[in-house]
Amino acid sequence: MSEEEVIDRLKTLLENGKIRRLAASIAHRKIGINSNAMTVWKVPGERVDECGKIMASFEEVTHCYERPTFPGWKYNVFTMIHGYTDEECENVIESIKQKTGLDDYVMLYSEREFKKVGVRI
Repeated sequence: MSEEEVIDRLKTLLENGKIRRLAASIAHRKIGINSNAMTVWKVPGERVDECGKIMASFEEVTHCYERPTFPGWKYNVFTMIHGYTDEECENVIESIKQKTGLDDYVMLYSEREFKKVGVRI
């Protein structure tokens, strides 16, 4: 098939509801993105939607979730930030702080990857 035929076929499948989306999974460590900072934030309940949208708008943020809090764990919004260096991740976190006004957070850097597989259905 030509590139044009593949694109046309995919458009048809999307239009007919046979597929919802296409995605690629990049082996980020192989291309030099070696810093991964899971950053957990304490966000006031009434600001979760507002702050979550701001956080998710950063292209370096690949995951942004609201999570429940527990006794001894006050952080309710999690962001996964990827960068080439720790400094790059920290600059993104600083930008998030400035745009949201939040300052209660913890950065948890990845040390080692044990398993990474895509979703299989």
